[in-house]
Order: sequence, then C-alpha cells, then structure tokens
Amino acid sequence: MLAIQVFLPLFLLVVQPSVTVEKAALDDSVVFSYCRYNPSTRTLSVAVSSSNPNATLKAFVAASDELLGALDTTGDGRFTAEFVLDRPPSCVTVRSSAGGMASASVETV
Repeated sequence: MLAIQVFLPLFLLVVQPSVTVEKAALDDSVVFSYCRYNPSTRTLSVAVSSSNPNATLKAFVAASDELLGALDTTGDGRFTAEFVLDRPPSCVTVRSSAGGMASASVETV
C-alpha cells in the first residue's frame, strides 16, 4: 500500500477595510442681534441671524449646555425666541443644524 502525503502551504489573507471620512462643508454663520433678560417679566429674549435660512436653531445655557429651546424663524435668515426663566444665564449659545454656532453674554434690561 502506497501512502501519499500532500503538503499545501497555508495562507492567511487579512483584509483591512478602508475607511474614508469626509468632513462635510458646513455653510452657516450665526450672529447675535441681541440677548436680553427682563427681570420684571422673567423673559430672556434672543434674536440671531443665520446665513442658512433653512436651518433649525436651538438656544442653550452656555455653562451647562442645558437646552432652552428652539428659535422661530421670522424669515430671511432671522430667528427669535423668548424663554421664561427665574434667573438669567450669564451666557447663551445658539447652535444651527447647519453647523453654525455663536455665544453671547446676557444683558439685563
């Protein structure tokens, strides 16, 4: 009886996936018109303009990142909001869904 041994080389093929990350261009600039707190009405009034009139804008307490709420569009890239607060934050940040962001100190009137 004849025994035949066959030796096959063992190859291990390792394929590493290629990942391409592209940073999307964010075309938006947010600028405050005013950020005022009226202690008699306990109202924080915020007005900003955005270079992207279709963006969604939200206001946050800058120090804690607490959401104050969304701003309403008044058309032509302008946005406003009023929030009833017991105490004003010292600074407010507005962020745009299109990537823009701005912060402003709160003025008491």
